[in-house]
Amino acid sequence: MTKDDCISNLIEFAELQNFKNEENVAYDNWRLRVEKLSSENNIKFTEQELEDIFSKPSPILDNNEIIYDENGSPLNQEEFSVEDGQIKFSEITNFGWLSDEQKRDELIKTKFYQKYIFKGIGDIPVEVRKSIERHALHILGRCNNPSSWEKTPTPQKKLDQWIVPSYNLTNKVTLDNQIDSDKRLYWDNKQGLVYGMVQSGKTASMIALMGLAHCSGFKFIIVLSGDKTSLRNQTQKRINDAFKLQNTGSPLGHSEKIRSITTPSKDYSYVTDGQSGLDVFRDDIINNHTVIICVKKNTSNLKKLFSDLKDINANQHLIHNFNFGSDLKALIIDDEADYASQNTKSNSNSPSTINQDISNIRELLPQNTYVAYTATPQACLGADPENLVGYPKHFIWLLDPFRDDKGNTTSYLGLQEFFISDYKNDLIYPIDEFAWPHWVKDSTTGKKEGIMDFNGNITTDITLKDAENDTIKIFLDDDKKRKLYCNDIVLH
Repeated sequence: MTKDDCISNLIEFAELQNFKNEENVAYDNWRLRVEKLSSENNIKFTEQELEDIFSKPSPILDNNEIIYDENGSPLNQEEFSVEDGQIKFSEITNFGWLSDEQKRDELIKTKFYQKYIFKGIGDIPVEVRKSIERHALHILGRCNNPSSWEKTPTPQKKLDQWIVPSYNLTNKVTLDNQIDSDKRLYWDNKQGLVYGMVQSGKTASMIALMGLAHCSGFKFIIVLSGDKTSLRNQTQKRINDAFKLQNTGSPLGHSEKIRSITTPSKDYSYVTDGQSGLDVFRDDIINNHTVIICVKKNTSNLKKLFSDLKDINANQHLIHNFNFGSDLKALIIDDEADYASQNTKSNSNSPSTINQDISNIRELLPQNTYVAYTATPQACLGADPENLVGYPKHFIWLLDPFRDDKGNTTSYLGLQEFFISDYKNDLIYPIDEFAWPHWVKDSTTGKKEGIMDFNGNITTDITLKDAENDTIKIFLDDDKKRKLYCNDIVLH
């Protein structure tokens, strides 16, 4: 066998083992297969080649093993401390419509997800990626199930929201009870919130969620990416890298049915300029592609997208076997959802521009889930529960960073680590103006005027080094002065 033949054999064997066994058992069996092929065919594989086929899983820890510190005291091995009734992340078993563990396993073992998305989450340890993946499974399970979108009759109010005109309905959509012809169908479209600390992996979570959503049946993914071109371009690049897309948005080196209309350098209104919605989406709909759009929260972009979707809705009869009401299953991810997206006007009948633009898109898409991401959720939690964009009335999810057995984060440094626990003694604190000798400069010219000592006196007939030495002697000899002038200084 050639090396390429061996690699193909290893890929097939890995897929078979993943299907039949737990991950660690599957990996061990697979490594035996690697050794056998290497020996029989006198072929050497690099570790990177093997990693690309089957990543080494995290080791299984013995739960009965007690770890002691240098003083002989047992270390707390809880995943994180359970205070005030908090439940550990690993013990949360409610995955919504993904409550079946076998269904979750089938989803994360999807070939495209394993080969591209899981590795594209980020250049981070495998156990951290697995934690992000588990969070994403929880979030997806709280979104609508794309294979059985829930539906209920129209509520008594808000008849103009979440609607599908009756002439759009096909045999795929049935009602549990008859609805009067002047009423419309209301879809129970979910809207939720994911919040986490700054730089705690929200973008990685969004990418994992997008990948799982694609593999589970969502066909239209909109990412609302702030209002800065540079950040939108950066987010788009991360999406392209994870989904292995070319700069044009088409697949790179794989045949997965997925395409991004936006590109790392072109936002939606720019890349679709001069085209109708039918022009933009027809080929993707015909070829059953999942469509990705990463769009800046700019009203021209959002209005163009809304106009194009209206065009598709109005001309759906021109596309064979396509129904706007039941085939365009959409996931809307709102990055930095506290900014621009919220209605900042007191009159809910006349909302702020971006809020109205996003709401219009939600109203038009019969089947859509809206997931807000932010590190500062206050504006979302204070929004009107009746609005299409705002209050997370169906779910709220905390994106806690990965923690080791002792409850410590291994891939994140934030407020807790720097200011409360691990590194507070290493911080640099400001000291009083009179605590130490220093040069005084003219505020206009920047010219040095002299050296100020701890009494506030300015002199020009001494060097800074000599002033510091004199101050040290005074503080060492005079306890009262030391306490009076330099509470912020620790002298060793």
